Amino acid sequence: MKFLPKSSSPIIVLLFSLLTASTLLCSCKPEKESQTSSSDKSSEESGFFPTEANPELRKVKLWIGAKEIEAEVAITPLQIATGVMFRESLETDKGMIFVFPQPREVAFYNKNVKIPLSIAYIGSDGKILELHDLKPYDDNSIFSKEPNIQFVLEMNQGWFEKNGIGQGALVTTDRGSLVLQLPRGSYFR
Repeated sequence: MKFLPKSSSPIIVLLFSLLTASTLLCSCKPEKESQTSSSDKSSEESGFFPTEANPELRKVKLWIGAKEIEAEVAITPLQIATGVMFRESLETDKGMIFVFPQPREVAFYNKNVKIPLSIAYIGSDGKILELHDLKPYDDNSIFSKEPNIQFVLEMNQGWFEKNGIGQGALVTTDRGSLVLQLPRGSYFR
C-alpha cells in the first residue's frame, strides 16, 4: 500500500519533503488530475521507494461497533508508504491502520501488494467516511472524496461488507477515540 499525500501549498510540500528526507521515504504528489490517475510522479521516480515489507508494527485493539480487530499501526512516513507491500497475506480480523498528523485528502494504491484489500477512509472523529476495494498490484490511486481523512484502515477485501460495517460506523480503541489514543503514540501493545 502506498500513501500519496498531495497539496498545492508550497509550505506543506516543503515541510513534507524535509520529513521525507529525514526518514528516506515518502513522495509528494501534485494536485490531482483525475480520481484514478497513475501518471503522476511516483515515489519510484523520486528515488524513494520501499523495497521490502514492513517488519511487524506495534498493534492496537480496535472496535468497529461490536466487532473487535487487531491492527498494526503505521505512523511514520516509511511505515505509511510501505503499508502491506510485499506481504503474503493478512490474517482474519487483522489489518493495518494508518495515522496522519492532521485531517487531509489522501490517496492510496496497491502497488507491490499481492493481497486484495478493502480500505476505510476515516475522519478524525473516528467515523468511516468512505470504503473502497483495491485490486492486487494496482497502481491507480484511489483519492478520498472527503478532505478530512485522518486514519485509513486496511483489511482483507470484503471484510467490511462481510461484517456489516459501512459508512458512518465508528472506529474506536478499547480506551476511547482514535484521535486521542493513536497520534500521541500512547497506545500500543
